[in-house]
Amino acid sequence: MESIIVNYILPLGIWLTIIGFIAVIVMALYQVVNGLMSDPTATVKGLAGILLMLVVFFIIWQLSPSEKTGIFMKSKYADITPGTMKFIGAGISATAVLLVSAFVSLIAAEIYNIFK
Repeated sequence: MESIIVNYILPLGIWLTIIGFIAVIVMALYQVVNGLMSDPTATVKGLAGILLMLVVFFIIWQLSPSEKTGIFMKSKYADITPGTMKFIGAGISATAVLLVSAFVSLIAAEIYNIFK
């Protein structure tokens, strides 16, 4: 049973993930091109939002430490490079920052709609 999972189901899951990622990229490019043809201002605003998220991630990535501390000092985690630690730390921090900013903007939008 374990060999079936490892030899067939796991590679299938990996390939389906890759196909899904490619489909997301293709559809995103289609939406951008279609949006630029129909309503360029809305598309530019969306692209600006994506660019802002990338800038936030890049800034957080630059500020993330790359040293291994705590449990990651054990020999079990010897394969983890400082670049990996930096990327994962930046991803977690960026997720937290974007989550808080989304929550704050949701609250601000609701307050704005109350007084509108």
